[in-house]
Amino acid sequence: MNTLKPALIALLIACTCAYAQQEPAPAPERSAVPEVKPPPKRKPLKRRSVQQVIEPTPRIVTEPYRPVLEVRPSAPLSQPIPGPVRMNSCDGAGCTDTNGNRFNGGIGTTLIGPQGQLCNKGLVNAQCF
Repeated sequence: MNTLKPALIALLIACTCAYAQQEPAPAPERSAVPEVKPPPKRKPLKRRSVQQVIEPTPRIVTEPYRPVLEVRPSAPLSQPIPGPVRMNSCDGAGCTDTNGNRFNGGIGTTLIGPQGQLCNKGLVNAQCF
């Protein structure tokens, strides 16, 4: 190992000296065909000064705001939400109230009433919305 390092250094120095002593490559000969030169660049055209014309936008005329004074008909009275319905008996498909109306079963405590409205079922009654 002690002799390997100096031997490698000596080999490296010998290679670099041999490379440095090589003769330079001969210059390439010029060909008989002259080189093609690109055409001369044109000067950019001078910009003309033009007066800037700014035309105003015509005014958009709208009618001024004024309150509307019309008599409107009153809103129709909303029907009050009916009270809870007392359930008479329930089975796997739904329940029947004390008037004999059928409430079909939904998911969980939800029932579908006779007119198609959703109802929440409690212990003994149902509230429809």
